[in-house]
Amino acid sequence: MKIKVKILKGQEITIEVSQTEPVLAVKRVVAQQMDVPVEAQRLVFKGKTLTDSGCLHDHGVKEGDKIHLFVKKTAEIKPTTAERDFWHHLRMLLKNHFTEADVEKVIHKSKEDFDVWVKQLSLDDIERMAKVHLDEQASNR
Repeated sequence: MKIKVKILKGQEITIEVSQTEPVLAVKRVVAQQMDVPVEAQRLVFKGKTLTDSGCLHDHGVKEGDKIHLFVKKTAEIKPTTAERDFWHHLRMLLKNHFTEADVEKVIHKSKEDFDVWVKQLSLDDIERMAKVHLDEQASNR
């Protein structure tokens, strides 16, 4: 099947792939044709990030569909103060119940799980969370 891959405000290509093709294989084709490294790609279809291990069929991608390509920044983003505080407080709490080595394992796994969860959020999910947060702020004034 043929699908389109488009960078926001940029190039669009049409590629020939199978519906059973893993997303990671699609990223490799995109890397060759658009010169964007696989690790810098985030493919989004209908507001949802496509997981590397899933195939196009799993995500509902059909003939003629358009997938959007977002290019991740290469520079690592520094964690915010709130993010550092959260992980620090979690570490302090865990130290009361686990060994130092186990605490680091739990923190590491928690960060991995959180990253996976965030990448699976749709734009609708993010909009709903933002609305709840803004509503809470408005009611606290």
